Amino acid sequence: MTVPLDPSERRLLASRWRRVAPGRARGLVGLVLAPLVVGASASAWAAEPVLAHARPETWDMTRQELQAIGLGQSRGDPRPVPPEYPRRNLGADDDGSHGPGDPDPWVIFVNFDGETLTSGMDSAQQNITQIFELAGPFEAYGGDATQRDAVLQAVMADWAAYNMVVVDQRPAEGEYVMNMTGPTNPFGGGVLGIAPVDCSNLQTHSNVTFAFHSANDGFSAAIQATTIGQEVAHSFGLEHVDEPNDIMNPYNAGGDPTFIDECIPIVGGSVCPQQHLQHCPDGTGQNAHQELLTLFGPAIVDTDPPVVLITAPLDGQEFEAGSDFSVVVNVTDDSPITQVELLHDGVPVMLDTMEPWGFAITNVPAGTHVLQASAVDENGNEGVSAQVTLEVIEIGGTEGETDGAGQDEDGKGCGCRHGGAGGPWPWMLVLLGPALRRRR
Repeated sequence: MTVPLDPSERRLLASRWRRVAPGRARGLVGLVLAPLVVGASASAWAAEPVLAHARPETWDMTRQELQAIGLGQSRGDPRPVPPEYPRRNLGADDDGSHGPGDPDPWVIFVNFDGETLTSGMDSAQQNITQIFELAGPFEAYGGDATQRDAVLQAVMADWAAYNMVVVDQRPAEGEYVMNMTGPTNPFGGGVLGIAPVDCSNLQTHSNVTFAFHSANDGFSAAIQATTIGQEVAHSFGLEHVDEPNDIMNPYNAGGDPTFIDECIPIVGGSVCPQQHLQHCPDGTGQNAHQELLTLFGPAIVDTDPPVVLITAPLDGQEFEAGSDFSVVVNVTDDSPITQVELLHDGVPVMLDTMEPWGFAITNVPAGTHVLQASAVDENGNEGVSAQVTLEVIEIGGTEGETDGAGQDEDGKGCGCRHGGAGGPWPWMLVLLGPALRRRR
């Protein structure tokens, strides 16, 4: 079951977006146990709403003052979709909206890896752009995964209120907006981005937009995310407004703007006046937040627990005492999984925070051992697997033999014994934590 997110909670949701605690190990005695994979998923921190006392000074500067301190760059005027281009958004309502009745989220693909583009009617899937100056090779963003992840986190936070998915890998199918993020810039350093403007997202459904940023350009992740967000929003028909704390402000005033829930005057002329009338009936302004809610609906919070299955070892499987084996866990969920924990006799013994999920077990002692795995998704939903019971047999033992005849206490002559394991593996001598964890 899913439920709409109250817009008032959007910052709280964004602040929790894929936040994962570092891998941790619990002090144990007994088996040597280490996760096959341990790490931290991408995490996204949203800024809290800007309070009056926290308003950046730059938001009250003139553009000339901003340029004097290295800001004030333009986010280029969007290019209207040519009227002769056919309407491709056939799945939308007449006003282009994809509201609460349309459960599938819209996808924003932030392309950090570069691409060769051709000129024509926008198609993100086919790497075609209507911005003819950008046909040809588009350079990759550069930098390392940490830099890219910081930008992606900031983009996620900006769009957390809406039924959107932000990804940095090209979707295998379906419609999506692609933002090319990299240093290729035919317009000069005073321009940070450009995009088509598609009124109500009615024509070229999978637009290609551009943010002229790189890992080494000196701009913060928040500023780069603002450029990405503005250019993507242009492809949904949003236009420039005269307010530096709105993402749709036409130049870079620093800080961490959001999509503001109020009518703000449009600057530079309007290409999509009909789109703005529903929420700003005087015809002079734009309410970006409400328009995005109308087009895509509010964010949908996943309330379903993950489905967790231990695929190895099998229930009832037997091992010889001292054996090594792996616990392999399969998890399915609509939301990203933040952690998987291994339980022994109901007690958590080890945490894994990166896919593929699993744990390496060495020198297992004799006894009966009950394993389970629990998984938690980014919305805090927890699922627990069915129990897997293992029998670990000590070969060549003498306990239970009768009259020296090699018979054990079950009378079957196997020379072995079965024993119960009380508690969470109390026989562990040392936990070799980070040293045994498989690296990414």
